[in-house]
Amino acid sequence: MKAIAIVLFSILMLRGCDKDTIRDLNDAEIEYTATTRGFYRHVNAKGGTVKVWKDRARKETPATYTLSNEQKKELLNAFNELALDEIPTYKAPSERRFYDGAAIATLKITYKGETYESQAFDHRNPPAEIERVVSILEEYTEDNE
Repeated sequence: MKAIAIVLFSILMLRGCDKDTIRDLNDAEIEYTATTRGFYRHVNAKGGTVKVWKDRARKETPATYTLSNEQKKELLNAFNELALDEIPTYKAPSERRFYDGAAIATLKITYKGETYESQAFDHRNPPAEIERVVSILEEYTEDNE
């Protein structure tokens, strides 16, 4: 009986340490876009680098920021909390974008070849489930502009 318990415990422990349960930012590309007639912002985070474009055609060189180890850890923790498959189902908490009260925003994550994109939501008011990732990207880029 003890042998069975030890074997089961060992299997559960090994499964809990599975690499797929914890995602890596190096395998992910996180894109946040907010746009309206007079405003455009595209934030792209990949690995430890964040790039920000403010022109729709992306002809200008983007502002580029290197995340500190603390910032990478914070973004990684927020990213690991996401249920990627559910991102397209999250509903926007407000609808100001329908009457030009807010820019139209989306979050798009590409992870290991799969793409997960949110429905449109109001800039600065994302669905609660993705709010942490969006606010982290905004915070890192706005502080450096």
